[in-house]
Amino acid sequence: MLIAQTTGNVINTPFPFIKRLATLNYESDTGLVGLTISSSILNLSTGVAGFFIAQTQGEVINLTQSSSTSVPANVFISQITHMNSAVGSNAPAARTNSLAFGETTSIIPLRAGSGISIYACSDNNAANLFAAALSIYTIAL
Repeated sequence: MLIAQTTGNVINTPFPFIKRLATLNYESDTGLVGLTISSSILNLSTGVAGFFIAQTQGEVINLTQSSSTSVPANVFISQITHMNSAVGSNAPAARTNSLAFGETTSIIPLRAGSGISIYACSDNNAANLFAAALSIYTIAL
């Protein structure tokens, strides 16, 4: 399980950019068969806030597509929210999402040294609160 907990001023990466918060690296070749993320996001800002589960790339990823054939990031699951609370009435966006692949035909191969990361975006606001737990399901290749 991979855990991330932080505030918007630590992330300080406005959408469409996302910042890496936590990573699980693989020491041997592995097959990804599923992911489940449970998260809570309290967004008091006007900008988008969210979590993104992706293959590990850089510290910060720009999700803007530069051409019709480019893929800026291999994002598996995203959970985003616009402003969801006002000061004095906190109502975080709490969600659970899963993504599963077929165990024998549709696995995502992860090579030794690669990883899965939790990324996030947020305005620079210490009152924006983030917490996520990611379960990663794999098989040996």
